Amino acid sequence: SWFKDDMRKARRMITEAIQLKSDEPAYLLLLGNAEYSMGHFNEAIGNYKNALKIDPKNPVVLMKMAELYFEKELYQEASKVLNRLTKLSPKNAEAFELLGDAMMENGQLPKAISTYMRARKLAPNSGSVPLKLGNCFKNQGKLDRALRFYKIAERNDPSNAMVYYQMGYVYKDLGRYRESIDKFKEYLRKKPDAIDADQINEEIRDLSRL
Repeated sequence: SWFKDDMRKARRMITEAIQLKSDEPAYLLLLGNAEYSMGHFNEAIGNYKNALKIDPKNPVVLMKMAELYFEKELYQEASKVLNRLTKLSPKNAEAFELLGDAMMENGQLPKAISTYMRARKLAPNSGSVPLKLGNCFKNQGKLDRALRFYKIAERNDPSNAMVYYQMGYVYKDLGRYRESIDKFKEYLRKKPDAIDADQINEEIRDLSRL
């Protein structure tokens, strides 16, 4: 599309449109997206903030700003925006999931778990949310509970290789070596070009000797 083919041209066109209709947050959102695509982080954030001055409750702008902060590893800023967004849109599962991600990055594991639980309630068919919950409980050493959520993730999204990777290590830690081997093999089937393939094959060989 012209937007992808010539981002600078797109920015000029959007800027001209804003000058004609400066009270339209959609144009500022597009301009922010264009700036970010060119690597202009501060300009992108500035346009999103200007859009929110016009429409403080715009969920699309808030989500885009939060995603940008998260991508730049500004997790506290992302959390602030997402807390605002989830209050305005209490049924936005995607926002709750990203808020959980930001909390995890900030080392707030219990809060991340409760936030992921909220996201799971809103999106019960998600594969990524139960995977993240499994990771949380695995980090807490609660392996049986981690396994429960990994199984849900496997059921909801059987194509996700990381589910089998995590299950392989949980089964190993539980002493269930045959099941661990099966999950590691499935991980390699799903992701044959994995950079850790040699390590996983070594795990399989070691477990086969037990």
